[in-house]
Order: sequence, then C-alpha cells, then structure tokens
Amino acid sequence: MSRVDALLRERGASETTLYAVGDPEPSWAPFKTAGFAENDHLVSFTRPNVSAD
Repeated sequence: MSRVDALLRERGASETTLYAVGDPEPSWAPFKTAGFAENDHLVSFTRPNVSAD
C-alpha cells in the first residue's frame, strides 16, 4: 500500500480514500501499519422488497 500511496502523492494527490469490506468489519491493523487513519465510517444497507398489498 505504501508504494501506491507514494505514487499517488508523486502525482499530486494529498488524500487517499480506502474502501474495505469485511464481516462484520474489516481488520484495520494492516491499514494502520501502512499509515492510514480512519476518519469516517460508511455504512451501507439494503431494504428488503415489500409488496404493496
């Protein structure tokens, strides 16, 4: 991850967005080791189809 981050910074990026999924949540240890810091948490969900009777 650090090589990718360095390449993006060489090309002018100042921030990197990381999307990771897991069950129930991904392990953040590898990302923290690579220097990432969680500053927001996205939660997604789906609504089951409900028939209109």
